[in-house]
Amino acid sequence: MKRHFRPFERAGQAVRATFTDIVLIYPPEEWVTPRVSFPDIENWNSLRIRLERLACYGPCPVYSVEVHGDGEVFYEGTSGIILITGHHQDRISHDAVARLVASFREADYFSLKDKYATLDTDLPTFVTYIEFDGHKKRVIDYGGYGVGMPAAAAHLEKLVDEVAGTDKWLKGTSDTVPSLLREHWNFKANTSDNDKLFAVAVRRPDFLKLYLEHGFPPLKSPDPAESPLVSASYYGSPALLNRLMHNRQGLPATLLTMALSAAATAGDVPTMRFLIAHGANPNTPVSDGDHDIPPPLISAVLSGRAAAVEELLKFHPDVNVPDKGGEDAITVLLTRTLDQSQDVQILRLLIKAGANVNARDPLYGQTPVFAASDVPNSVEILQLLAKAGADLNARDEFDRTPLMVCFDIDYARALIGLGADVFARDNRGQTAAQAAREMGDKELAAMLESTMATKPAHN
Repeated sequence: MKRHFRPFERAGQAVRATFTDIVLIYPPEEWVTPRVSFPDIENWNSLRIRLERLACYGPCPVYSVEVHGDGEVFYEGTSGIILITGHHQDRISHDAVARLVASFREADYFSLKDKYATLDTDLPTFVTYIEFDGHKKRVIDYGGYGVGMPAAAAHLEKLVDEVAGTDKWLKGTSDTVPSLLREHWNFKANTSDNDKLFAVAVRRPDFLKLYLEHGFPPLKSPDPAESPLVSASYYGSPALLNRLMHNRQGLPATLLTMALSAAATAGDVPTMRFLIAHGANPNTPVSDGDHDIPPPLISAVLSGRAAAVEELLKFHPDVNVPDKGGEDAITVLLTRTLDQSQDVQILRLLIKAGANVNARDPLYGQTPVFAASDVPNSVEILQLLAKAGADLNARDEFDRTPLMVCFDIDYARALIGLGADVFARDNRGQTAAQAAREMGDKELAAMLESTMATKPAHN
């Protein structure tokens, strides 16, 4: 009933409009029986109203916010799509608290069921809670509309966020910076929460201004991976790093390497040069067992920027040192999925520096020739690998050759042209042609079968 279409013609012909819409039909609302009246509040200082958003499959915001009867608001951001993690607090007026309580009363909150949960998967979970004068009530909403949850319950979830002003922590509003000042946030604190806030600040000029005015957290943080030095190396600039490191001596080698790795991941060559000039060693792999920080060279490869890789190779690092997952630089290069426009240049640099073109990945024991079939410029990359001595008939743990797991016909032709064995069989006795036929790739199977017919058969 809300759709409107104004008929029109194109080249004298009437244009038809079609559309698809979805109408969600919910079951009747369900309540507890008998209904439970909402008590009057006698001691406002006993009041607690809480909202929690729990994890789902995906980047859902995970946080909690609690409003007290005296107007204090306590927020804890955990993970997901949120601007600020950690513990923060603010204050709202008594009138705002009273309005929130009135909405819980109007929603007949104590008459809601304790849980409305559908059998669907991967949805976010919302938990509302109210407590005062010994009265307590919690309602869990997991796809609740689909199982009879009253609309008033969902309205309360939104209202708690609105009244508490949660958006200043979740998304950032004009009140975000003022709220940090109101809570007298200690910008010099040696805490994980302050480190996480600084990581936001280096991306937000309004936040960073607070740190420039009030001081920076210590670089030796509780979690080295969250150190302000690491955050600033990824998001910042040499000028910011210079302010952070001014008169700070004796920084741990692992921390400097983490910072260099972060700058390399960003592909930021000026920052990389600054850190190396101030003691970061490109030849030192990150050895902190608690943090999955790759060696600087592998981080540079992850950036997809040839200039970053070339800069680190000037210091002659071991190009075959793997990351914590056991993958070397070439394997990382050929399995990353972000900007791949400079992959050919990067591969040339790695090969020239002595990278092992027959290194095996830790998952299936496959060499770079296996992975190269799925990347842009795959044929050119294959030619570089072959020229550098790559084994085109290498076997993985299932005794498969690159030709058997290749489903790009141009790459398969290039493999064969460079000497791949079309008659080789895997541990099931299948040839590449039979594997392609089994996977339903008729064109590739026909090409392989035709090639086999023109070559002398192997024993």
